[in-house]
Amino acid sequence: MTAEFSRQKEISREILPGITQEIRGSIVLTRCPDFTVQVALARSHQRDSIYKSFMPDGQRNIVSAVDLEDGRYLVVNAPPEITVRKKLSEARKNSEDSDAVYVVEYKTEGLWLLVQRLYGKATRHSHYGAVEAFTLLEAEEYGIHDEENDKTELFSTNGLPKFVDIRKLGQDHQCFSYKWPSFALIVLAGEDVKHDLLPSLSEEELLQRAERYHLTASAIYLPPRHHPLGD
Repeated sequence: MTAEFSRQKEISREILPGITQEIRGSIVLTRCPDFTVQVALARSHQRDSIYKSFMPDGQRNIVSAVDLEDGRYLVVNAPPEITVRKKLSEARKNSEDSDAVYVVEYKTEGLWLLVQRLYGKATRHSHYGAVEAFTLLEAEEYGIHDEENDKTELFSTNGLPKFVDIRKLGQDHQCFSYKWPSFALIVLAGEDVKHDLLPSLSEEELLQRAERYHLTASAIYLPPRHHPLGD
């Protein structure tokens, strides 16, 4: 019964040919052409169980953990060329204009794999030579704003990881998380992962656009109202 339940929880997607992801319970597995990476959030007493649940990769992966300094850990199964910080306070920013820090990092010319912790807002940018895929490990109202298309979506995980978005070539986006710190696994892949920076929106602007977008979406799907005495 447990195995059957686990199979029902497996979710997969392809980011690009040769790059795929699976969600297996609390574990997110990313397969790249040359390696696999598995990550999961866990409390201290859950770490051994997560270690045992990692899929055997037949490679030279190392199991390590980032101390998130709140009683939880990010447990990581990855090859040694992927940087895994020992604790959250050692995480680094990619930009001084962003509130995002990264506890796991792998960067090459055609592939970035990151675990982001965001409390605030990131830069607004696009990638004309790459796609960017987001998987939320934990989030409450993690926002992805697209200024060009006037679209702002909010995502929450509700206890399990969630695939939320793949930004296509050239798609404008700015991420934010103001309600609670969020953790996201980000895969950026393509011929050129260069960031084309765009003017960032402020906290007030992002929250206003999120509220406006969701009010509009609610109005679109609002069921028709009927007179209490009938039509």
